[in-house]
Amino acid sequence: MTLDNKKYVERYGYLCEIIGQTSCGDYYIVVGFKVLSIIKKWTLDGDTATFTRDSFPSGYEVHNLSDYPFLSKNKYGSLTDMCDFFENKNKRPSCVNPLDLWLQENVPGALNCLNKSTVLLMFQPFASTLTFGSISLTRTAKDKKANRQTSMKFGRALLYMFPYLTNEQIERLVTKYRTEMAPRSFTLKTGTTREDFKRAYTHTRCSYQNPKTTCQRKSLASSCLHEKLTGDGTSPAEVYASGEFTIAWLEDSLGHIGGRVVIRDKGADANPHAAPVYGACDVSLTLLQDYLSSIDAVSDTDGWIGAKLLHLVDSRYDRIIGPYIDGDLSADLVHCGSVNCLVLKGCSEGEYEFTDTDGYLEESNSCYCERCSDRMNAHDAYFNDDGVSHCGSCFHEYYVHTDNGPIPIDEAVMVTYKSRFNPNTREEWAHMDDAVYCECVDQYWYPSDVTDTEDGEFVPTHLVGDYPELFPSDEEDEEEEEQVA
Repeated sequence: MTLDNKKYVERYGYLCEIIGQTSCGDYYIVVGFKVLSIIKKWTLDGDTATFTRDSFPSGYEVHNLSDYPFLSKNKYGSLTDMCDFFENKNKRPSCVNPLDLWLQENVPGALNCLNKSTVLLMFQPFASTLTFGSISLTRTAKDKKANRQTSMKFGRALLYMFPYLTNEQIERLVTKYRTEMAPRSFTLKTGTTREDFKRAYTHTRCSYQNPKTTCQRKSLASSCLHEKLTGDGTSPAEVYASGEFTIAWLEDSLGHIGGRVVIRDKGADANPHAAPVYGACDVSLTLLQDYLSSIDAVSDTDGWIGAKLLHLVDSRYDRIIGPYIDGDLSADLVHCGSVNCLVLKGCSEGEYEFTDTDGYLEESNSCYCERCSDRMNAHDAYFNDDGVSHCGSCFHEYYVHTDNGPIPIDEAVMVTYKSRFNPNTREEWAHMDDAVYCECVDQYWYPSDVTDTEDGEFVPTHLVGDYPELFPSDEEDEEEEEQVA
């Protein structure tokens, strides 16, 4: 049988055909570069086992149907439904909305695939009203007839409509979409009391969204002081409540912390001086940096020299409490009126250093960081796998610390896992080779905690029941096969 006696239907700029099942059980789509049309589904005559890729004339390319998930069998439709989905495309009204325009502008095209305008007209995506940041779309012709839309995570919806996109392209598009089309909403708060500093440093963080980081924009997930408490329940950040510092932080609608920054109200040059900002996403980092610009703050801790910190002592361990500070600062213990206080000084000029991350100050015992050549407390030096020493600032800029040793930050991902002692989930850093990405929940998980689908996606094992569309039952398959027949 040749292509000449098939029924052609003019559609969409490509010659496509859904071919019957071969001896290997595969479905194929035929794409031709010479004919601007699409072939309606048809049934082969005779022995299908003799029909191979070589049966097609030159100018045609054969694709496995698995490359086009929206044409394959699914919970809501059959192959016949999908043929109608294509054929009836022009009968449906055009639906142009801000999301359509954004997808047209940002999603790259690809050879041998339906053009973006056709895809968007077919699926008619729009911002979901059920889940913030997700989008809804019409999956099949059967759904269209029932006026039914499905809400999906943005990355999964992209892969559903544009299956040629790579993981890297999807990740970039998801990040850009969150920033431009679905930004989080935060409330900016400021305070100067010990309670304010403790809340900003120890309250529950909002979910992590892999923000772009620099030396002045840091990830809240990698903050060594967040949720840190000393033996008597004090947050090391409470020492800032001396009257010379302000804490600015962000909270979402649930009261979860989205970012924070510590500011000395007035440095030697009479300007505010701020430490690096910490945030859970690009939106929170940008909001904090905009706030610093609005008060003309200088982003460095050199202007903190001469400032006073509270002198707090852990009564359980008789140790001086103090935070890790992003910068080369030390301190002397000075008698200030009726109480003692810590006065900040330059690197290694004082008797105590702020390079430790355990919430306590140590007496100076200096050595040098081999990356930036700055002096640091030798007791608090960090070492990578090559034995190279780093100061805390350089180490946290280029590495993350795990129970299995340091990992370069560009090879690390934040992994979610279930606690062994309660039903809650927790997060920790791990090497990207030791984790898999679960698009359905927008999280990385350990391979031992996930179940893979027939389409190569991964779902946390305890959430398999929440995604029945990814695990069709045998009964559904048999019913859909009967419908096709």
